[in-house]
Amino acid sequence: MDIRKTLFTFLSVCVSLSAFAQSDWDASEANAAYDFQEYQKAFELYKECFETDSTQIHCYERGAQSAYRLGDIANAKKLFHRLEQIDTINRLAFSQLSAIYELEKNAPKATKYYTKLRNLFPENPVYRRKLGQQYQAAGLMTEAFENYSAAYERMDSTEWALYHYEKALDEGISSNTDLYHRNLARMYNDAGKLREAIEHYKDAYKYGEDPLVLFYLARACDIYYKDKSVAVNYDSKYIRSSEPTEEYKQLAKDRRQHLREQMHQGK
Repeated sequence: MDIRKTLFTFLSVCVSLSAFAQSDWDASEANAAYDFQEYQKAFELYKECFETDSTQIHCYERGAQSAYRLGDIANAKKLFHRLEQIDTINRLAFSQLSAIYELEKNAPKATKYYTKLRNLFPENPVYRRKLGQQYQAAGLMTEAFENYSAAYERMDSTEWALYHYEKALDEGISSNTDLYHRNLARMYNDAGKLREAIEHYKDAYKYGEDPLVLFYLARACDIYYKDKSVAVNYDSKYIRSSEPTEEYKQLAKDRRQHLREQMHQGK
């Protein structure tokens, strides 16, 4: 029998058992201390856990929270940053770090973590509103109004969303000007305010030159204007564009044909 092979197998088993023992850490005592608000005891127990096994996310989360509740912000911040390194999309780490930096009036870092949260949870209006506040505090009003408007839109507060998109436009031309006009056009269109929608569709195309805007502009003009030649012109421009969506192009062709027949019958 090969002694070296036997020894290697024995050592492998020992390492596996050791790893299992570490990962099978009993959290019940630490969790009980945390639940009873004995945060110093809980912190020491969770510290023992993550120092024994650095992959224990739960121990980092509860250890950091314990430190925070003890008022030990430096340790809490350190552990939340460590948690961020272990779990790069950890919501708790991002939430706590953004809140800590906001309290410290560190706008750049608070903005960094609220942006991470917004990107992870784009439909959550809270993170967009928080970003708006951080940008406003930094004097970046275009970015502030952009985030406020997106937050209110997700809260189904159309009036406030429109107000903040308009305020973003008032701040001047930016790289997102076409997007502001496009969002305003969509919202006015949904509200049945076609005249306002048409003007914003025109501006959205002016600043962004996205051919698909022409498709929506033609549709709004078809409904709003008695003179169907306006919609026909926009449909024709869209059909000649480089827009790759054949389904939309076919719809535009069908609509243009229908409108031309209407115009011919009306003569």
